[in-house]
Amino acid sequence: ISLPWLSLLISFLVRLGSCLGSFLNLCANRLRREESIIWGRSHCDSCGHILGPGELIPLVSYLRQKGKCRHCGKELTVSLFWREVEAGALFLLLSRMPGPPAVLALRLACVCLLLLMAWTDRDEMQLYEVFFLPLGLLFLLLHGLTDGDLFSSLAGAGLLGGLLQLIHWRYPQGMGAGDPKLAAVMGLWLGPWTGSRAFSWLRAWLVSVCLFAFNPENNGWDKAPVQVPLAPYFVLAGLLLRFRSVFG
Repeated sequence: ISLPWLSLLISFLVRLGSCLGSFLNLCANRLRREESIIWGRSHCDSCGHILGPGELIPLVSYLRQKGKCRHCGKELTVSLFWREVEAGALFLLLSRMPGPPAVLALRLACVCLLLLMAWTDRDEMQLYEVFFLPLGLLFLLLHGLTDGDLFSSLAGAGLLGGLLQLIHWRYPQGMGAGDPKLAAVMGLWLGPWTGSRAFSWLRAWLVSVCLFAFNPENNGWDKAPVQVPLAPYFVLAGLLLRFRSVFG
């Protein structure tokens, strides 16, 4: 492909992914507010103004409006912009992975649910377990269409889910009841070996976050007000490991 056509293709994929990221961010916000995802037009959360077409262009609208609502001047959350960037970059990486269109569509569906789960956990410190079953089924189907190694997928679910369940039993106040289920679903995707690497990265990141957030004035770790959402770090580790062939 010539350089101009390649640039156009990359631009199209990033914009398409950004549109998808904008919609997923809308879903995350409406889940938090217990609003319908299907019904109701996009509006400003502060003044309720219905957004027009010019205010719904991913990335461009946020920059053109300088991160503020055009009507009430309320600052928009910067995560809106970066989530659109994140989804656009992931969509571009997905398009570079080998496989037929059906596999690409499955990967896209998996990444959409992973992002939605990670964002809602980061925003609310809450895992929506309604995502677990469809994600698990999609991961099994994906393995069936690619490597056919369903045994490794089930072994990963048992290993990671069982490990976090043991941690939850030992420290029930330090880990939510949904985290072992999240680990089991991630194990279906990553398998035992890649899942173990993801868990090692996850453990290192969580320790780093706790060290960064620790306040010595609290006189001990037990009083340190540190709450860390598990899904964003787990999803990040899984995506980095799955995209390792793209990164080289």
